[in-house]
Amino acid sequence: METDFLKGQAVRGGWYQAMETVTKICGSWFFFGVSRIIAAGIFVCSKNVPESRRFYALLYPQKGALYHLWCTFRQYQSFTTIHLDRFLSIHQRETRFTSHDWQKLE
Repeated sequence: METDFLKGQAVRGGWYQAMETVTKICGSWFFFGVSRIIAAGIFVCSKNVPESRRFYALLYPQKGALYHLWCTFRQYQSFTTIHLDRFLSIHQRETRFTSHDWQKLE
């Protein structure tokens, strides 16, 4: 069975469709909030958090354990942006992006 990933067909199910319907009524803030709560729950229950903390400890050895935990939490929260952008591009607007410090690369 083929799925059209860019149109969100890969992420379908009763809960996702319900969230999609409520978001169409209430606005994108609902999708944003619920997805962030879900990401926080996954962060709390994930067995991969210690591995991510070790990665950030190697990346930032001068920082403390709380900073490494915060970076890991932000990583989980950042994944929600992908789903929100996909939802908005399908239902409301084109995906926007920004590039910071482009002049440093030139």
